[in-house]
Amino acid sequence: MLKFIRRNASATWVKVLFGILAAVFIYWGIGVGLSNGSRYNAVAKVNGKPIIDKDLERAEENLRNFYRNLYGDQFRPEFLQGMDIRSQALDRLIRTELMLQEAQRLGLEATDSEVREFIAKMDSFHQDGRFDRDFYLRVLRANRLTPAEFEEGVRRDILVTKLQDIVLAGVQVSDDDLRRRFQYEEEKVRLAFVEFDANELTSQVKLSETDIEQYYQQHKESFREPERARVEYVAYRKEDFLPRAEVTEEDIRKYYETHESDYRQPERVHARHILFRLQPNATSEQKEAVRKRASEVLERARKGEDFAELAKTYSEDPGSGPQGGDLGFFPRGQMVPAFDAVAFALPPGSISDLVETNFGFHIIKVESKEEARTQPLDEVRETIREKLKNEKARELAQQQAGADRMRAANGEPLQQIAQSQGLAVKVPSPFAEHDSIEGLGSNHPLSRAAFQTNAGEVGPVVSGPDEFIVFKVLERIPSAIPDLAAIEEKVASEAKLARARELARQKAEALLEEAKKSTLQAAAASQQREVRETAAFTREGAFIPRIGDSAELKQAAFALSAETPLAPKVYPVGDSFVVAALLERTQPSEEEFLSRKDQLQQQVIAQRRAHVLEEFTNYLQSKAKIDLRPVQVAAAPMRQRR
Repeated sequence: MLKFIRRNASATWVKVLFGILAAVFIYWGIGVGLSNGSRYNAVAKVNGKPIIDKDLERAEENLRNFYRNLYGDQFRPEFLQGMDIRSQALDRLIRTELMLQEAQRLGLEATDSEVREFIAKMDSFHQDGRFDRDFYLRVLRANRLTPAEFEEGVRRDILVTKLQDIVLAGVQVSDDDLRRRFQYEEEKVRLAFVEFDANELTSQVKLSETDIEQYYQQHKESFREPERARVEYVAYRKEDFLPRAEVTEEDIRKYYETHESDYRQPERVHARHILFRLQPNATSEQKEAVRKRASEVLERARKGEDFAELAKTYSEDPGSGPQGGDLGFFPRGQMVPAFDAVAFALPPGSISDLVETNFGFHIIKVESKEEARTQPLDEVRETIREKLKNEKARELAQQQAGADRMRAANGEPLQQIAQSQGLAVKVPSPFAEHDSIEGLGSNHPLSRAAFQTNAGEVGPVVSGPDEFIVFKVLERIPSAIPDLAAIEEKVASEAKLARARELARQKAEALLEEAKKSTLQAAAASQQREVRETAAFTREGAFIPRIGDSAELKQAAFALSAETPLAPKVYPVGDSFVVAALLERTQPSEEEFLSRKDQLQQQVIAQRRAHVLEEFTNYLQSKAKIDLRPVQVAAAPMRQRR
């Protein structure tokens, strides 16, 4: 199912499903901090109930972890860019609070026995296959949670789950609906096609001077060159000033005392693990089969077999398995929460019970632990020296650039200034505002600064990634359309390709007209054109094997039949034009349907549940009083139920 979700990540229903999965996930441990009469900043109020900044910060981090866990090995930090995690987290907190309030209004309860039963079933708190209260308390302490806080979070989770179960109880899908959905998604077609590539026809195009002139006149704007600047500059690089940068022992000592917190190393654990992967859509039977296999290996590990060798043989983690499951040292918070909690609670040399995460079942062995400590000055002296030396060299470069910029602004030539410092003046080719600059690369701040400085003037000192720049704008070259004589070769090339495209289109349309009278194969044979074939493809996406991206042709392909196999028009794909006909249409077999029925059922029900729950939470939100204005609220003592 996870593959299906990722594949359709832009679909509205999948975004809603993400919300359902994330809602309970990010709510864990939230809302239990309003105690002891302390005061917090409220970022929102839901029907008078505050959501505090502390909870929002925790929810943000939980949501980031949720996405990391959801994407697993495919996760990249850039996935989170543009997601507005803070707004998502606040929205989920508001929606989950609405669900909690509605559950309470309906009189739903989470009894103490339900809370105890829920916790007792959590593998993270098991030792030797059973719930271990001492281990449970150690795990909570390791994660800075009290039993009251954790159990209150469980209670909230149970209440929200009970309400969701009521709301979603009637969401079902029939076998007929599943079969129709499967047939639609998995139906495949193959096409026969003839491609007319304009690039292969340019040799047939002959252009006169008049043709080139006409094309130039008709497409003048496409040849417009942007405004450009011609500058001269001197670069003051940190490396050039390193010999002048002096760092004393007193400098090092003062820096260390001021930044001692930077050298505090957190508690770390060195652990190995054996992973037994569990597919996101695994049935209960499949899950139990994996659990049984993992339990057998766990028993062997506890009987004394070499853990590293067991990991090499059985672990399904491609990264650590070949290294005997070795994960090296890691600080708290680097691993997924359930794994993290157990690893930091176990003493060195011990082996955990099975730990379940979104990846599957883990067996964890803690090799050693390092307590939190602060590195002494002697240990970090050279690191600080190098850091300070680089900082001072950069400061010297900046100071010298500033002084020399004043000399240039007062009329002293840059060439003379550069020689006095043993540096060189650079005069790159004229560049547009977003062009790469010779010697400095692309997206350099000099590009923008040059266009904010008039011709003949010395601009401000520009701070680049590795240097400071003193520059003078020698010339501002206005945007203009070059004369034809200056770009005749470029114009001729584009005009020839445009004419070749038109020729390709005409040839394709002529073939199509002939194919309408017989078949594509017969028409192609009469014109000595090659008929190629695609591989079978489904409706998903726009890509067609051996042809390229063409959503229009793909849509047309699935409208073809044995009675009307020829696609009704010519389809442009890049610089080519394609004439296509249905070659084969295949329906998925009943055996394929039955083999994937359970997985598809989960997908469709998830989609429908997402829609129903979204409608329900929208309804709750429409009736609620939600205040998003930040205010100070006094926390009331939390009612603890044990």
